[in-house]
Amino acid sequence: MQRVTSNSGHGLYKAAKDLNNSVDRPLWHVGAGVTLFAGRLDYHKPHSHAVPLLLAGLYEPFLIRIEGGDWHRSNSAVIPPGVAYELHGGGMPIAVCYLEPHYGNAAWLQGLIDKGDVVGSAVFGRFEGEPLLRHLFENPKANCMAGDIVEEIFSSKVNENSKSIDPRVCRVITIDKSRADEPVSLRSAAQIAGVSPSRFQHLFRQNLGISYSRYCGWQRLRLAIGEVTEGANLTGAAHAAGYFDQSHFSRQFYKSFGAAPSKTLSNIRRCE
Repeated sequence: MQRVTSNSGHGLYKAAKDLNNSVDRPLWHVGAGVTLFAGRLDYHKPHSHAVPLLLAGLYEPFLIRIEGGDWHRSNSAVIPPGVAYELHGGGMPIAVCYLEPHYGNAAWLQGLIDKGDVVGSAVFGRFEGEPLLRHLFENPKANCMAGDIVEEIFSSKVNENSKSIDPRVCRVITIDKSRADEPVSLRSAAQIAGVSPSRFQHLFRQNLGISYSRYCGWQRLRLAIGEVTEGANLTGAAHAAGYFDQSHFSRQFYKSFGAAPSKTLSNIRRCE
């Protein structure tokens, strides 16, 4: 595997750290349409997500490989839902934006980067919003202004593709987002959609690219992460999100992110 080598980006990062030590702490923002993480990342084992995501190296390129293929060095990448990837950030700050299905899809995200290599359904290149994300990361009040920056980067670009989601699936998504700690069962979801459970499963995967149960698991993770950003410890966040205990939450987090929650949910920034 290649190594993430040093260049001028390290100098920019050091300057930012010298200005304010808080920039070395992880930043999370859980919004209605976008969940944002920004912080130092090392190695993350192969994993996949229930929603499309965009990775952007804030000072350096990172190393990434898709579904066990070759390693690629890139400034940004768009990964569709359900696609497994492996990441090595070299300990440098990376921003990760997770898009909710009603807000945007992978094809739309790909339109926001200058395309480079295409590997399967993943695309590498450079994200046009990287400077804004870097500015946010370096701001001592980042957690208080993250919502505005995310809005500035994403919401001005209307995603027509999101309107193509089947309205029957949209009805269920709307309800699930309001009760992530106890998602609607498959049978109830199918009733809401007005179809059989098997038909609903097919519709959901056809529209979102992942299973309904996988999507519900992501909403529960989002709720737990949001609880941590509001001041809860991991145990409190796990209970609030409907997990059996902290161990249950940690296992699900590891499965979804390729690393333990202590890697990115410890000593995070909060709006004070």
